[in-house]
Amino acid sequence: MPVSLKQLADTLDAIPQEWLVFIHKTTGEIYECPGHDYSGDVEEEDAEKLEELEASEDWTRIDPHEVLEPYRTMERFVLEKTDGKPRDQLLGAIEGKGAFRRFKDNLHRLDLLTTWYDYKQKRNEELVAGYLEGTGIKFVP
Repeated sequence: MPVSLKQLADTLDAIPQEWLVFIHKTTGEIYECPGHDYSGDVEEEDAEKLEELEASEDWTRIDPHEVLEPYRTMERFVLEKTDGKPRDQLLGAIEGKGAFRRFKDNLHRLDLLTTWYDYKQKRNEELVAGYLEGTGIKFVP
């Protein structure tokens, strides 16, 4: 069965930074679990499952931050969807530590949150589709 492109993009976007995502190459099943670097409590069952997934050739691990390019997506949004003073404000917001929070705060002030979420969803799905095509994993929208 093919993996759901929307479901995978949503999962990758929402997953905590220290977690990992795996896709079963033939069933399209998506599995998320704490990674080795996760600082919280990890259930023994999750640790065992992680070892199993990493050893299996049936599962592919996906790094959400490599696939989705969150910073680059923000930058592209600003350059493609804004101009003038809003562009200058948003470009300034994405510099340095705390960029994601400042970016979102500025989007809210500029009444661009809905535009941003629509753009981000479409872009994430494009990036995930490109990744899946490169791995040969079948997917559906």
